[in-house]
Amino acid sequence: LPGIEIEIEENDCLKVKGEVTNNNWLITNDLITLIDSNKFIWKGRSDHVINSGGIKIQPEILEAKIKALVAEEYLDVAYFVGSQADERLGNRVVIYIEGKKNIAMEHYLQEQIFVQLDRYEKPKNILWIEKFDITASGKINRLNTIKHLLHDNSQ
Repeated sequence: LPGIEIEIEENDCLKVKGEVTNNNWLITNDLITLIDSNKFIWKGRSDHVINSGGIKIQPEILEAKIKALVAEEYLDVAYFVGSQADERLGNRVVIYIEGKKNIAMEHYLQEQIFVQLDRYEKPKNILWIEKFDITASGKINRLNTIKHLLHDNSQ
């Protein structure tokens, strides 16, 4: 973007500065790989990172891998990769899917992605949620969606 400076923070997050930020550095939660002073590769959000048994997993990267492995007609619903508390690992990788449980889809996903991903990325569970919470900008509100699932299951 013209007039925008970019740098990378110590925690691998993007920081930007320009007229739009009153020429002050704005530190984001976006994890990046800096290519040069004008280009970067976006890896995901730092607040979405899953620490599973000491291995850090970036859900957005895993979602892209899943999308490449699964035929679109078999996963034409909203979904995201997140975590679930686990006694041994701290957190385990799971897939949250919007809608009513679909056994055929679940079996297909297990055949397609569970066997093709490495052992740390492999989702340990598929959780179905009737309706995801959505932000004002139209994105899935991952945190609120998971909170509602936990609340609904505790009743």
